[in-house]
Amino acid sequence: MTMTDAFSLAGPLTLTAARQARWLRALQPLAPGLTAVTAAAHTFVVADGPLSAVERGRLEEVLEGPPWVPSDVWAPLALVVPRPGTQSPWSTKATDILHGCGLGMVRRVERGVRWYFTGTLSEAERSTVTAALFDRMTEASLPWDSDGAPLFAAEAPRALRIVPLLGEGSAALAEANDAWGLALSDDEIAY
Repeated sequence: MTMTDAFSLAGPLTLTAARQARWLRALQPLAPGLTAVTAAAHTFVVADGPLSAVERGRLEEVLEGPPWVPSDVWAPLALVVPRPGTQSPWSTKATDILHGCGLGMVRRVERGVRWYFTGTLSEAERSTVTAALFDRMTEASLPWDSDGAPLFAAEAPRALRIVPLLGEGSAALAEANDAWGLALSDDEIAY
């Protein structure tokens, strides 16, 4: 896919006050200096060319509410996005909706979440907290200032690899799990 025009749009908060409090309770044992967390939507867009002011306005109207602008109290923590190399179900549906709204020049959209915090975190705590914010199977953390390009990078298909299950059993699957980073649990391997 050639990206002729790529940009991003800041969006509204994604967490209610109750969900912010729940996240804080879950994360404070990992980082006692954390005093608050919140998250805001951030949409990455790839289009066939520059959008006119009217098209961009329609895009913003369909995709986002008014963008949340963090005050100086909030520090950036993490940018969580769908796992690069995949297309999220949200992306598929949102792209279809945009095409139905007359925005056929939009090739694809993906939504990420920018996390913010207040308090103090060491680098180790920051890494631990960031790792707790996303599911490694379906999401990834990109650098805070990422333009989202990894989300849209087309990778050449990899060579077919075979696990000799019939000949070597679950030991072969366990070895492939470790070597290929499949993240299978022991129960899944046994199954």
